[in-house]
Amino acid sequence: LAQSSTADAAALEPVEVVLNQVQHLLGAATVLLYRGEASNTPIHDYIALDCPPTLRAALESPTWGALLHYTLAVDHVVLLQQDPGPEAATLPPALVALGYTGGLLCPIRLAPDGVGVLACLAMATRPWREDSVALVQTVTEILALALHTQQRYHTSQQTAAQQAQRVAQLGIQ
Repeated sequence: LAQSSTADAAALEPVEVVLNQVQHLLGAATVLLYRGEASNTPIHDYIALDCPPTLRAALESPTWGALLHYTLAVDHVVLLQQDPGPEAATLPPALVALGYTGGLLCPIRLAPDGVGVLACLAMATRPWREDSVALVQTVTEILALALHTQQRYHTSQQTAAQQAQRVAQLGIQ
């Protein structure tokens, strides 16, 4: 777990397994899952696989943040390339300097108001085929459900703890 500001590491393990499988299937150098509360707020909470410190610094850039929000605004997969064509956005120079050659960003809608982006970054020049894009879209739907379930579980655990504390305070047995 590279960074996660709000999640329990044990609860994230299944999510990391899915991210690892996506990384393997796509041959991606790095896979990141970003989560936020609303599409108009910064998305700082992320889970990353194979994310060296130099990459973390590049991912804190305003350019990267703008790409995440652009992905949420257009609500479809955004391809990233060094030399963008009509169907791709420009890979940020900081990522190119680290050896990344392309990637894709896929929006995730989490109920009720949450958002996220699944980012896959590649270091080998490769076209992103339709089947790869479809796979990532399917995985984001599964991740959205898993993250929603995780949040509901976390909320129910908090509620149960609060109720137990209240019962203890009232002296009810």
